[in-house]
Amino acid sequence: MRESARAPYLSQPSAAQGHERIAKWLEENRPTELRERLYHLAAALDPKAQELFEQQFQAAEDRFDLAGCWDLLAILNEMPSLMTA
Repeated sequence: MRESARAPYLSQPSAAQGHERIAKWLEENRPTELRERLYHLAAALDPKAQELFEQQFQAAEDRFDLAGCWDLLAILNEMPSLMTA
């Protein structure tokens, strides 16, 4: 394959980089979309995902929002399928 044909593919971001970009965009433009941001941080294997998860889980638990706790756990439960995709 010619280098000129390969170049566009080599410059494409990895899946993790794509998730990082989305998480950053969400943080800057949709700061209330915390669960969506958590999903993308976790998919990017960003250490901030753990901090955000713990913060959001504790807040949900303090409100006795068991559905909210379940939603957060479900987000992380999806991660193994992302890793094998």
